[in-house]
Order: sequence, then structure tokens, then C-alpha cells
Amino acid sequence: MTGTKPLSISLWREPRYTLRLAWAYCARGFCKALQEHPVASGMGGVSAVLVYTDPYMSWVAWWLGLGIVASIGIGTGLQTGVLVVFPIIISETSAYVASSASPSFWEIYTQLLGRILLWGVGTALGEIPPYFFARSLQLEFPGLGLMKRWVTRFGPGAVVALASWPNVTFDACGIACGLVGMPFHQFVGATIVGKAFIKAPIQLAFFILMAGQGSLGFPLCSRMVGWVVSYVPSNALDGVWGRVWGGVWISVVWCVVGLCVRRLVERCAWIEKHRS
Repeated sequence: MTGTKPLSISLWREPRYTLRLAWAYCARGFCKALQEHPVASGMGGVSAVLVYTDPYMSWVAWWLGLGIVASIGIGTGLQTGVLVVFPIIISETSAYVASSASPSFWEIYTQLLGRILLWGVGTALGEIPPYFFARSLQLEFPGLGLMKRWVTRFGPGAVVALASWPNVTFDACGIACGLVGMPFHQFVGATIVGKAFIKAPIQLAFFILMAGQGSLGFPLCSRMVGWVVSYVPSNALDGVWGRVWGGVWISVVWCVVGLCVRRLVERCAWIEKHRS
């Protein structure tokens, strides 16, 4: 059974039959997991109670959850960085600068670093589903040849390089890593290094310097941040062209998501149909 073998069923031609087979496959796998790991399923409830009742665990779960929902969903995740995390950095930095006689960059940086690292780890964990589905079901997607060759050649280094800066290609990287059989611990480890320990701390420093407006030292870095911010138009998404580009981007994202869901459903149905 390989990902390149043509599927004998199609979601377009036989939607009800294909969905019924895919549902049967998922339900059978879920029941099997519960039978094989009854202790783990019971501990899940205990863990949920601990997270709900312990303030520290709730705090950790909150910041991890913000990261997970930001990256999960193959481009459709909730942008918690823009909506929650970055505004918190700006707000707390502004309040710190206003209340401190001699504000220090490193003082506010260390105060916020723990939360940002947890958020970064969460964004890394949210990248697991594309990798998992591609590896377990051997789903093939068009246009991944270059990504697969790069991941095969450079291994975890390629994952770190792609995870270390904001880009929309990392879901393709996760799928490629699953298809080439990169070990799970290498993929997750490299993703955490790139997203949590490289990208997130840099983003934290950027928004602290932006909110500090030159009062936190590092004059050269502050001027560079101010120069970048000055070249980002505040009304970039206003007007006709902004709405057009927004509509195009949303359409592309949903087309990619639709293709992934279709291939996933068809693959699950194919496995269920041909299982012995």
C-alpha cells in the first residue's frame, strides 16, 4: 500500500459511500486506541481536572493552547499572535516603560519570555497533524517534490530553517517530513527549536523595542524596528485592492485545505475498503 497507488474511490463520484467508509475507518481506529490504552484514556480525565484546578497548570495550558490553535489547521488557524500575544507584549511593555524611572530591555524581556516560549512550543505542537496524517496514511500531494528533496538532503536542519521565520510553507514541510519518513522526535524537536527558541524570542524582542520607542536602549535596533514599522501601511487591507488580495488569499487557503481534506477522506476510505 503506497501513497502513489491510484485510489479506487472518489469523494466526488461517490460522496456518501466514501464518507461512510472514512467514518468507519476513524471509528474503528478510535475504539482500538481506547482498548489498547484504557489507562491513558482514564488519565486524560485526571489531567484535565488538574489543569482546571491548578492555577499554574491552567496558565501553562492557556499559553500552549494559544500556540496550538494558531498553527493547527493547515493555514486556517486562529491568529492568536496578532490577536492576543503581540498586543499583550506591547501593552505590558508600554506600562513598564511608563512606570519605571530607568526602564531596562532585559527586565521586561525576561518577564515575558516564559509566556512567549510556551506559545512558541504550542505553535510547534500544532504542526504535528499534517506530519502525522502524511506519514500514517502516505498521502501524496502535488507540488511537494522540491520540499521532499530538501528535507531528505538536510534533515532536521531544513525543518529548523523553515520554522525560524513566519512563513506559510511550513505545513508543506510537515507533510513532506511525514512522506519521507523523518522520525517523529526529529521533526517535533526541530520544529520546537525553530519556532519556540528562535522565532518567538526574536518576535518578542521586536515588539518590545517597538513599544519602547527607543527608551529601552539598543538605539540601532530600535531605529531598525521603527524603520520596518514605518514602511508597513496602517491601511494595507483597506480599499478595493486590499479586499481583493484578502479574498484571493482566503480562497487559496481554503482550496488547499479542501484538497488536503479530500485526500485524507479518500485515503481513509480506501484503507477501510481494502482491509483484510
